[in-house]
Amino acid sequence: MSIRSVVPAAMACAVGVSLGSIAPAAAEPSRLAIELNALKSAASDCQMALLFTNGLAIDIDALALELVVFDGDGVMDRVLRVKSSDLPAGRKRLKLFKLEGLDCAAVGSILVNDVTDCDGAGLDRKTCADAVQASHKTTVPFMR
Repeated sequence: MSIRSVVPAAMACAVGVSLGSIAPAAAEPSRLAIELNALKSAASDCQMALLFTNGLAIDIDALALELVVFDGDGVMDRVLRVKSSDLPAGRKRLKLFKLEGLDCAAVGSILVNDVTDCDGAGLDRKTCADAVQASHKTTVPFMR
């Protein structure tokens, strides 16, 4: 094999690798991001701010979650059921929830235990549950 035949083959291979590296990446799966954005004390209650980002291609008309609040030792304090409505596709919505009789400082972590309801055209509870991605901006972990 002469150098004349090796160089074009090597160049073609390099070009193929370069072009392959700029091909579009596989699409990210659709997500329903739920962020614990803030916990603020309000009188004898704790106010929880959840930021919802509907990354699904469908508006969510109603969403219900079961959340479990743990204290600083990891012991379950209470189970909450929160509901939200009007979560348009591709949009963010901040929703506030009052945790009655709870001191925010006593919250150690919060678990998204289940999606108990999810309404929207073609949506069901399982679709939304599979799409949930939990995160937090607070020092309190918010997990799935």
